[in-house]
Amino acid sequence: MKLRFMGAGFILGGRPCSGYPVLQDDTGRVVEIVADYFAFRALRRGASSGTLRNEAYVLLDWWRMLERNCSWDEATDSELERWAGQCDDRGLTPARTVRRVGVVHAFYVAARRHFGAPERLVQLEADVQSGTPRQLSSQLRHSGRRGDIPALGPAYRPRTVTKRPGRPTPEPDEVQRVLDALLEGPHRSDYVGIRDCLLAGWMEQCGLRREGAVGVGPGALARALATEGVRDDDGPYDLVAGTDAAHIQDAVFAGLRRLRQMRRSHVFVSVTEKRRKTRSVPVPLGFLEINLQFLWEPWTEAVAALRASRPDYAPPDRLFLSLKTGRALLPGSAGDIVKDAFSSAGVDGSGHRLRAAFALRVVKTAYLEQRARHGRFWDPAAVLLYAAEVLGHENMETLRPYLNAIVREGIRLQGEPILIQDHQAAAIFRSLANAVNQGRDGVLASLASVLRGHGLVPEPELDTLERLAKALGVAG
Repeated sequence: MKLRFMGAGFILGGRPCSGYPVLQDDTGRVVEIVADYFAFRALRRGASSGTLRNEAYVLLDWWRMLERNCSWDEATDSELERWAGQCDDRGLTPARTVRRVGVVHAFYVAARRHFGAPERLVQLEADVQSGTPRQLSSQLRHSGRRGDIPALGPAYRPRTVTKRPGRPTPEPDEVQRVLDALLEGPHRSDYVGIRDCLLAGWMEQCGLRREGAVGVGPGALARALATEGVRDDDGPYDLVAGTDAAHIQDAVFAGLRRLRQMRRSHVFVSVTEKRRKTRSVPVPLGFLEINLQFLWEPWTEAVAALRASRPDYAPPDRLFLSLKTGRALLPGSAGDIVKDAFSSAGVDGSGHRLRAAFALRVVKTAYLEQRARHGRFWDPAAVLLYAAEVLGHENMETLRPYLNAIVREGIRLQGEPILIQDHQAAAIFRSLANAVNQGRDGVLASLASVLRGHGLVPEPELDTLERLAKALGVAG
């Protein structure tokens, strides 16, 4: 058995469907029932090419096991459990084995429900409710995602259900080690090191998943700049053309300086990620400048090298290209690159932990701002709602562990945060706070004198019991 993936010109049901998988036997014949299933998934369920690719490899593995035992429509729970056991023996986590079993089960359900496969093949909802046995057993689960409607799934349960402990969020110095490993690792060219470091930067600086990071392109950056008024009279700048046009580069950097003068720290770039949903992510101006320099120097040189060997080569609208194929990096490749850097740096985790580091910063910033604005009456829901919007989470409760950890850390500290929006002023106030905390009373006395000179008499913030004591005339 083998898999083929169709090229960019493949059309299915009148729609482009590049990367469409085709399962073939050893004689080259297409396995028609699997072809019908993938067409159903692509046209009726809107499955992405990445999803189809993942499911194709699962079904390929399942079919290879069946070749040694029985035909696909003779499989029973015994074959499914044996195959799942082989997955466990290969070192797959229980959660991943369960997902693979779910792919196979969904294939059989679709085969019976939509493609006329015999009733004996797999239990549907009515069979489960009536207790009618079939070759493959199912069960109804209440996952909570579909309200009170139970979802049909496999009856299989993994041999071990021990939950793997969550990997810790990397500390800032660990993140730096990972980025250094990407930038300074053994690469064929400087382009690859800079590319991989920036790719991880989009995860750590902007909280992108790997799908979103590989999807960033010059067009998206140009549209984000245009939204902020950094644009040509006719629309967004052609940033790729800016490689050979100094006036475009000068205009873009002048626009970024203007944004900084307006005290703007970010622009918002549209990215498409999970379930093909598009969202706007805040991109720091400094990080955006690095990406523009990458586009106008290493990226352009890499494209020129690809054109030298392939004169008809036209680069896709993506920042992160493979030097081997000239195409955009795939999400799986991006994940492997960052995972290898974690291993090289001796840090536990993967690219998703870079996103976790970003999530922790977002939640902490929102928490401190709430505390600075509202004191002890800060709103946890406002913190989580803001962070969920920035990170593209549908359920803000998934971020509560971050907030709980930050609150626990804050309990051990004394004092209250204050909000200083100007970066230069923040540095001054930070120095004053350090001096006061070190017991330098002269600084505090001088500051109080300056405040009185401007008619500003600070009132100490009292907690509830202190206000009550003051109102009752109780001495401290």
